[in-house]
Amino acid sequence: MLGSAMGLVAFGALLGFVAFVGSVWLIVVAFRKGGPLWGFLTLLVPFANIVFAVKFWPDAKKPFLTSFVPAVASGLCFVVAGTMAASAVGGEMARRMQEEMKQEQARMSRDGGASHEEPAPSASPLHEAESPSPAPFVLNTLPHPSLPKSEFDPETVTRDGYAPVPFADAKQYVGRAAKILTKNGRTHRGTITAARPGSVELEQYIGAGSISVEFGARETETVLVDAR
Repeated sequence: MLGSAMGLVAFGALLGFVAFVGSVWLIVVAFRKGGPLWGFLTLLVPFANIVFAVKFWPDAKKPFLTSFVPAVASGLCFVVAGTMAASAVGGEMARRMQEEMKQEQARMSRDGGASHEEPAPSASPLHEAESPSPAPFVLNTLPHPSLPKSEFDPETVTRDGYAPVPFADAKQYVGRAAKILTKNGRTHRGTITAARPGSVELEQYIGAGSISVEFGARETETVLVDAR
C-alpha cells in the first residue's frame, strides 16, 4: 500500500508541474490580451485568473483548463496518497502491537511454569544412619559473618523475579531490566534507559530491533525491576 501511495504522490507532483505551466501560460495570455492591468491582476490577485478566463474565454480557455484541471487532480492524488499511507502505517503498528502482546503472553507462560519448582527430597533414614558422627563441640570465638542484605524485601518479589519500586526511584535502576504495568492493564517489558521527574523511558525489543517508549506517572500503575 505504501508503494501505491508513493506512486500517487509522484503522479500528483507531475500534475502539479503541468498546472504550474498552465498558470504561467495563462499569465502570458493575460498580458497579451488584457494588457498590463489584467496581467498583474492574474499574477498577484487570487481568483483573478478565473475572472479573466470567463471574460476572455476564447483566448484563455486552453491555458485555464491546463492549469485548473491538473491542479484539482493533483490535490486529489495527494489526499488519497495521504489516506493510504496513514492506513498502511496504522496497520503495521497494530500488527507489531499484536506480535508484542503474543510475545508477552508467551514469556509470562514460561515464567509461570518455571516458578513451580519441585521440593528437595528429604534425607532417608538410611542416609541418616550412614552419616558420620558429629565433630566435638568447639567454642567459636570468631564473629559470625553477616549475610549480605538484599535491596528488596523477599516478600515483595514476584514469581518471575521482579520487585516493585517507587516511580520516583526509577532513576536508580537505569540500565536494569524492568516491567511497567500501565493503568489500562497492559504489561511492558524492557530495559530502563532514562528516568526524569514524571516519566520513565523503557527500551523494548521488537523483532530484530528496539524502540524506546516513554511512560508518564499518570498512566503508570506499577514499576517493577529485576531483583535477581
